[in-house]
Amino acid sequence: MELLLTFTNKTSSTQEFTFSNQSRKAELLGLQVVNQAGQRVLPTHNLLIKPAQSNSNSQFLAAGDTFSYLLKGIVTEYGLEFPGALFELQLGEPYQLQFYYAGQKSNQTILTI
Repeated sequence: MELLLTFTNKTSSTQEFTFSNQSRKAELLGLQVVNQAGQRVLPTHNLLIKPAQSNSNSQFLAAGDTFSYLLKGIVTEYGLEFPGALFELQLGEPYQLQFYYAGQKSNQTILTI
């Protein structure tokens, strides 16, 4: 499963934008999965070996510019699994997925496994 995250500078001026998923925190902290009862499914944290050097992507986005990042996970018998997180999901139950970053939220998508 792939989620394309696109960040857009909606201001009228150039803004600094920093995004790095090197330590795989995007899926652990930013991705929210909610079941049909409206309860958030909290992920379990997968063990990761973090790199010694930070490779953060700091760049400037001009007004109207976008930055996209492809968040890749796989659907397994245990649920939705990313390198940094596992969301334990039940077969046949629909879930709402939404991404949060810097106080902003994405559109929602529905996932049923």
